[in-house]
This record gives sequence, C-alpha cells and structure tokens, in this order.
Amino acid sequence: GNRELVYISCGVLINFMLDEENRPLLKKEGGIKKLIDVLRDFGREDWQLSGSVCKVLVNYSSQIHSSAAMFGQTEATELSDL
Repeated sequence: GNRELVYISCGVLINFMLDEENRPLLKKEGGIKKLIDVLRDFGREDWQLSGSVCKVLVNYSSQIHSSAAMFGQTEATELSDL
C-alpha cells in the first residue's frame, strides 16, 4: 500500500538480485508474484515504480533460458499479459 516503501524495497531487490546465489530466494518467498501485483496495481500510473520492478525482474532473469522455468508458468503468463 505504501508506494515509497515499495519503491525503496525494489531498490534493495535490484541490488540483491545481482548476486546469483540470492535469486532463488525471490521466487521461493513469493517475490515474483508480489512484483507482478505491484506492476498490475501501480504500473499504469507510476512509471518510476514500474521501472524499478522491471529492473528487479531483469536482474533476476539475467541468464534466462525459459521464462516459464525462471518465473513459473502462471507468473510468466501474467508478465506477458501485463
């Protein structure tokens, strides 16, 4: 609900996802789904927050071979739709 807190959290996650060892934690802890929720809820009205979410996802998936394998099938479909 608090955009500023979400924005700051995304900044931390951008850096956190640079370390490949930390990347599985994002998916394991439901972070991918939460980031998709942020894009859905704020994406059209807050381009800076949306850009930060996208940076997290780019860092998370920097060595991607399959979006379904990386994000999960449901999440990959939701991202594609957004």
